[in-house]
Amino acid sequence: MYKKEQIMIVPKSFKTLRPFGPMFSSIELPDEITDALIKMTDNLIEDKKTQSMGNVLAGVIDKELKIYKEDMYEAGCDDFLESCVLNYLYECAREKGYDLKNCNITNNINSCWVVSQYENEYNPVHNHSLCNVSGVLYLKVPDYKNRRNIESKVDRFDHDGDITFIYSSASEKMLDFTEKGVVQFSAKPGLLLLFPSNLLHTVYPFIGEGERRSISFNAVYTILNSTKDKDPGVSDRRFQVVGNHLIPTDSYYTSKKSKNI
Repeated sequence: MYKKEQIMIVPKSFKTLRPFGPMFSSIELPDEITDALIKMTDNLIEDKKTQSMGNVLAGVIDKELKIYKEDMYEAGCDDFLESCVLNYLYECAREKGYDLKNCNITNNINSCWVVSQYENEYNPVHNHSLCNVSGVLYLKVPDYKNRRNIESKVDRFDHDGDITFIYSSASEKMLDFTEKGVVQFSAKPGLLLLFPSNLLHTVYPFIGEGERRSISFNAVYTILNSTKDKDPGVSDRRFQVVGNHLIPTDSYYTSKKSKNI
């Protein structure tokens, strides 16, 4: 379907984190990928025909615009993002004790959008549906920290513009150093975070000038296991171990982008 040559490059770093229950991947994008995605999203934001995603998203944000697989492929970044999701899934499967020698993991991004966030806009607490894995990557981040100048908070860390993940709400009785229910990440250009789609998260507002631009996406996956049937005359049988029954091609993301939009 697509013939554009993809950018074949590895991340600057790929770390697997477990700040609490779920696993994250924190990935530092190569400059070539970051620059290509900035250029792609510049064009989408400037194009008045680009469709809005705002009617189906939780964000209190004016510009949340559709990205198609076709856009990602034309930017040369489709293969890179899919491979990041796949590596995250392998890390999660390894952590869960799956026999990776007999596992076949497949994944597909099934929705994607650019978020162009400005002063006072924010994302309330939410999670993502119709998917297994979600990702957010940052392209532009203004220097919005410490703009509020609240005298009583001068020695406190400023979470303006941060993304916060919420895993549990520990009772006062259990609230000590052995338990953690919330973790924050500060946005910075070239950072990609991957996490389970059902994990609650929120993005705080900021004040003052500047655009905080990010790309969010969702993906589905299936893990198949290959085992020999007891009957030597029967070939390998594949069966689903875990994953999603959703068909990624049923989403708008993988459909052909209309030139009349």
